[in-house]
Parts: sequence; C-alpha cells; structure tokens
Amino acid sequence: MGDLDDLQGTSLERLGRRVRELRGDACLTQEQVVARLAGCDRARLSRIENGRELPSVHLVCALQAVLGGAGELLTLRWRAWHDQHLKELGLGEDGADEPTAGTPDQTLRDLATMAATVSRLMHHADPDPITLIEIGEDLEKVMATYYTADSDLLLSVLAHRQRQIHRALHRRVSLRVHQELRLLGGQSSYLLARLAFHIGHGANAATFAALAAQHAKGEDPLLAGSVALLQTCMSFHNGCFSSAADTAAAARRSTQPPAHPFLRARLTAFEAAAHAGAGDMAQAREAFLTLRDTLAKHPDSWMFDHTRDRLHAALTPTDLRTGESAEWHACATLGARDATQATTAGAVWAALAENLVPNNPVAAADAGRYALAVMAGSPGEAVIQRISHLHTALTRRRPDLPELDELAAMLHNARTPADR
Repeated sequence: MGDLDDLQGTSLERLGRRVRELRGDACLTQEQVVARLAGCDRARLSRIENGRELPSVHLVCALQAVLGGAGELLTLRWRAWHDQHLKELGLGEDGADEPTAGTPDQTLRDLATMAATVSRLMHHADPDPITLIEIGEDLEKVMATYYTADSDLLLSVLAHRQRQIHRALHRRVSLRVHQELRLLGGQSSYLLARLAFHIGHGANAATFAALAAQHAKGEDPLLAGSVALLQTCMSFHNGCFSSAADTAAAARRSTQPPAHPFLRARLTAFEAAAHAGAGDMAQAREAFLTLRDTLAKHPDSWMFDHTRDRLHAALTPTDLRTGESAEWHACATLGARDATQATTAGAVWAALAENLVPNNPVAAADAGRYALAVMAGSPGEAVIQRISHLHTALTRRRPDLPELDELAAMLHNARTPADR
C-alpha cells in the first residue's frame, strides 16, 4: 500500500486513496481526523478521499501532521495540481509527467518536459496588461486625492487592488510581471500604511509599512524613501525618537537606493525633530541647518512641492523650540496656494499653536481649536497628538483658561470614534 509509482487512476484519485490509506494505518475514523483539523468537515474529507476535491496546501500539511506520510501527500498534491493545469491548458493528460526509472538521459528529458510545462503555466498565469494598467491608475488616483477624498472610499479602492496584487503574486508569474506587481504592491501597501496611521490603526500601519519596505528594497528610490519617511513619522509620534532619527538618517544617506531629491527635506526635518525629542539638541540643530540648505534644491511637483517643505520647516523648529522661525514658516505655509488642503492647514495650525503657548496661551488655544476644526472631523493621528501635547502644556501653564474646556471637548470628539 502507498506505492507512489502506483499508476491506477488519476493523480487526484491517487492522492485521495493515499489519504484514506494513511488514515487506516493510523486507526482513525473520518470524524476523529476532522476533529483535529481546522476548516475541514467530514463531507469535505470524503470528497478528498474519493478523488473529487483538490485540498489546499495548508490542508494537506495539516493532514500530514495528523496522519504522517513523510511529505508524500504534498508530492501527490503537487502532481494533482499540475495535472489539473495541464488539462486546463490542453497540454497533456494525467500521468504524463510521472517520473520514469532509467538512464540519466531519460531523467533529463523528464525534467526538461516539466520545465517546459512550468514555463507555459507561468505565461498563462500572468495577469492581463489591462489589469496592471488599471491597478496603477487607481493607485495614482488615490495618491492624487489622498488629502481630499473620504478615507472609507480610499480604503475600499486600496483593499480591492491589494487583494488583486496578492493573488497574482501567489501565482507563477513571469519575472517581468513579478517585478511590476512588486512595485504596485509596494505602492498599495505604502498607501494602506499611511491611511491606517492617519485613522489611528498604528499596529496595522506598521505591518503595511514593513511589507511596502520589502517590496521597495533596492528597486524604487521614491517608494523606498516614502516608506522610510512614514516609518520615521510613526516612530516619532510613538515617542521612539532615537529609532525615528536613525531611520530618517539612514534613508537620507542611503545609496541603495539613493535618497530621492523630493524626500531629503522631509527626512531631514524628521531627523532634526527626532533628535530634539531624544534630547540631543546639537544633532537636532545640525540636521535643521541641513534642512534649511535642502529646501530649495528640488523641482516643484504636485506631490512634493515647496508648500509641504515649508510645512516641515514650520513643524521642525516647533520641536526644536525655536518659535520665531516656526511662526514665520507657518504663516508662509498658510499663505501658500495648496495650504487650503485640510491636512496641511491642520498640521500648520497645530505647529503654530504649540509655538504660541509661552507668550500667548489664549491664541495658542484658538489655533489648536482651529487645527481640529479645519480638518472636518478627520484630523489624523499626528495632529491629534500635537493638540494633546498642546492641551497638556496649556493646562500646566494656564489651568484657568476658559478656552481649555472647548479644546478638551474637541480633542475628545476627535479621539472618540473607535473605527476612525
């Protein structure tokens, strides 16, 4: 029993027969087997044993763990899957790829036939070019409307495309398509990480960012730098300042791939702020001087323009406690063309509020309330944390301030929805 060279029946039937044999050898009933498996009932096990259903790799591994078999079930499962695809493609019949005992020439011929089959399967597994174009176009639309579109809409688009990409990557696609899918997967994972962080799901954001970094590694400087910037931002807002500074500095100085010119100012800004958060003011001021030198050194772009660099120039001295510089950059940012975007305006008002605390607590509270109000009920985790720090600072300095009650209420409302 159990001879792998038994050629009676199809490969799927041979797999089922071997499962039944191993179950008999283990003296187990079908009920006893399914009781030890997750996601498999008696009817399904019967279909598998009768050669009427191809089990998943996960289920075959679980069956091997229960029944034993030293890996032969996986081998039989691969043959059954292979034969099914041969039939679908019209390339042969069940059993055509069975190993033949004999000379090295025969073995090589068998392996060459198998290689040709895999090559054809890879070709037929590639998603059609139109699908890849549509995925890319949808991701570009998400990037272009990220600051204005509803987060639920963005999430639905990204979820659909992410699942498409993952399904395609699990198939034997060609190398060219695999590289294209990895780039699309990196972009999609980055946008999901950014969206998850914005709506307060930090753990999920970190997972998406890690996947995006794997996709981007050594391939795309803009994507790699964007992911590093997001990871720096998350570390910074979680209070892991040393980690944030190290991530930003490594990405800014990276040569594989080199830091993209569009991202150097942002990376330097977070590096400076993170050093300040860690208490290393000498390193912080050095990074801030580098930031000032970097601001005007890249071309304008709808996605990476001088307004957003001014935003970082406003936020960074806020964290370095150099208020006059921060206020000047904040005013310049609010006066710029695209500062009407809620995310940009909210972040700048929050930075301005923090800088006003020492000299004008009332104005600081007003600016903090405006930062929350201008973002129309979706302030994002970064702004919420800044306003939380603002509220703490104002409470210590002016606990009698009437504006504090309204600021606290707005902050509470911004944090309340669990599924923001």
